[in-house]
Amino acid sequence: MRGPSDAGYANKNIANMRLAAHLVGTRGAAAPFVLVGAHSSGTYVAHELFAQVFGGAHDPQHALEDKIVYANLDGGGSGLDTRILSLLRKIAFVWAEDTTLSRGRSTNAGGMEALGDAHGDSGLRLVVDRSGCRASAKWCLHDLLITTRPHGPDRFDLARDYTDFVGRPVQIGWISALESSLR
Repeated sequence: MRGPSDAGYANKNIANMRLAAHLVGTRGAAAPFVLVGAHSSGTYVAHELFAQVFGGAHDPQHALEDKIVYANLDGGGSGLDTRILSLLRKIAFVWAEDTTLSRGRSTNAGGMEALGDAHGDSGLRLVVDRSGCRASAKWCLHDLLITTRPHGPDRFDLARDYTDFVGRPVQIGWISALESSLR
């Protein structure tokens, strides 16, 4: 799914109401779990979705309570509240680090650590050494949550890092780290 049209999601341009209704009304209710991974500004879209799902109108039977495993991939915390957090099965605030670099942490690493500390030690450090990113290239490191080897060593490349995975596998390390929560 394409991300928001602006970084802070002020325009609310994603059709979350339809997605929420679909998720509750079809496969989501019957599924043993629902895995949601949201990267960067996409986390604001996920938080809006959770508010809509858990707001009552879309899920009056509470079918998705304790089913959603959520990975906030180097994003933000706005829109998450204690009620939403209490209805999720698991949350992880994930950042990337390349420990072979002197300052090899993704853009929002500090925020993810702080949110993880504030919400039950739910921070998750994903180590991706020899990433191809240059030291202190936080935006290249930011895309390590999407691909194991970003295209641009100095910054993110939205056009290619989200679409071209030839020789650059999709990052699934955060899924593997959450595997026990999916049972």
